[in-house]
Amino acid sequence: MAVAAHSVSSTAEPAPAGGSRGGRIAGWAIATLTVLVFAVFIASYFLDPILRNKLEGAMNERLIGYQTKLGRAHVQLLSGTLTLSGLTVSQDAHPTPAVAVLPQVKFSIQWHELLFGHIVANLLLTHPNVHINLTQLRAEKADPVPLSQKGWQDAVEAIYPFKINLLRIENGEATYIDTDPQRPLHLSAISIRADNIRNIHSRADTYPSPFHADSIVFERGRMTIDGKANFLAKPFPGVLASYQVVRIPLSKFEPEIQRANLHVYQGVLQSKGVVEYSPKIARVDVDTAAIDGIHLDYVHTSQSATAESNRVAVAKADAAKVNNAAGVQLKAREVALTNSELKFINDAGSSHYRFVISDANMRATNLSNHLSAGPAKFQFNGKLMGSGDTTLSGVLRPEHEGPNFDFDLASSGTDLTSLNDFLRAYGKFDVASGHVAVYSQVTVKDHYVSGYVKPLFTDVKVYDVEKDKKKPILHQMKEMLIGGAAKLLKNQRTQQVATKVDISGQVNNPNLSAWQAIGQFIVNAFINAIVPGFDREVAAARQAHS
Repeated sequence: MAVAAHSVSSTAEPAPAGGSRGGRIAGWAIATLTVLVFAVFIASYFLDPILRNKLEGAMNERLIGYQTKLGRAHVQLLSGTLTLSGLTVSQDAHPTPAVAVLPQVKFSIQWHELLFGHIVANLLLTHPNVHINLTQLRAEKADPVPLSQKGWQDAVEAIYPFKINLLRIENGEATYIDTDPQRPLHLSAISIRADNIRNIHSRADTYPSPFHADSIVFERGRMTIDGKANFLAKPFPGVLASYQVVRIPLSKFEPEIQRANLHVYQGVLQSKGVVEYSPKIARVDVDTAAIDGIHLDYVHTSQSATAESNRVAVAKADAAKVNNAAGVQLKAREVALTNSELKFINDAGSSHYRFVISDANMRATNLSNHLSAGPAKFQFNGKLMGSGDTTLSGVLRPEHEGPNFDFDLASSGTDLTSLNDFLRAYGKFDVASGHVAVYSQVTVKDHYVSGYVKPLFTDVKVYDVEKDKKKPILHQMKEMLIGGAAKLLKNQRTQQVATKVDISGQVNNPNLSAWQAIGQFIVNAFINAIVPGFDREVAAARQAHS
């Protein structure tokens, strides 16, 4: 037994020596690997300056009209992660300020896609800042090479060898400055995530790539977009998205819209709907759009008359292109205006006057550019010159050629003295007191207009000794005659002066938009009915009195 035990012990002795040798080999292997990893890690930093110069040059070779500057580039050779720091993009025509400042851009391999045999990448932009001003925008617009063909995709592909499949933007900013640096259009806290960009999982889908975006708009509002896209569609990507915007302050748009003779004060916008834009279709389906508390002025001047006419011509041409166009679907299920003020100011020549609608509320439904969608309806009410209860309702029908609509206008109780500037401009007289009401019904169909405008004057007093004693004597005599004629014309029961102007005939411009035509008829209701109608009644009264 002792021998056996000794034998066993003798055969077990060499094991520790062999294990020790294997352990030493494993230790050397780990140490060598560690050194290699450390060496690669250190080497990657030595490569940084070379890599930075190479990437900056590659981007600039591919970009047209823009230049990049790269602060630093670092690649982690083991993980395949490339990080760019301090990347700026500047426009050649106007390099200051830079149109984009990208503090950190990170490319990495999308490792889980390797399981499916796809070698694609992630792209993360942290706090990117895009800044564009009107000068740069005009230079870009004047460039014969479109923005989409300036090598942006080629420049990105020159940076990293693998196609981008996941794009993320965290805490981005975008700023546009028009004419007033103190009133920028500023988006902040921009967050974007777009996945499956390379369409590697669902090739059969029309829009295979889901994306989400949200942002703070103009410091007060909020925008959220959820949708799907086809980033590989040709000749440009396609997108289908639902959107929602809330509390968008409209006064921020003042520098942009003032070129259209508009001035906006106060007001917020809320809207939600669906937008689809692809090589096959352009569709905007607004579920609701509500504007609350806006103060909007339109100013007409002699100097701007030509520009106004040109804008109208462009608007007509654009409207004609989309009217019943098969590939364009525009629809607004409900558009609302509440608690607002609308003002028309005429500063042309020597005629200075204004029309103001306060407490304005409007609701329009089923607006569309297609006749098949059926007629649109609208209802508007407000206070004319702060005193006249005014309602305007109508039906609009999209047609292939020319406007097609009906509208009813009723305005009563307007203080005539609030229209004195207008009366002086067109009638060469003013009033001391009185009220006016205007009623109108108009139908336009098949290039033919029919209807009437009927103004009614109540308790009109034209001549006032105290108010008019400083006027020339001939002007005083004219106003006395007009006032006397008005008294003769009054219905003894209603104490009203009434006239009526019939409207009939061909529409002179078949390309006139429905809204533009309605606006012209409303203006004509005053200019072609109130003052001339009043003058006709005065002339008849003079003849009867003589």
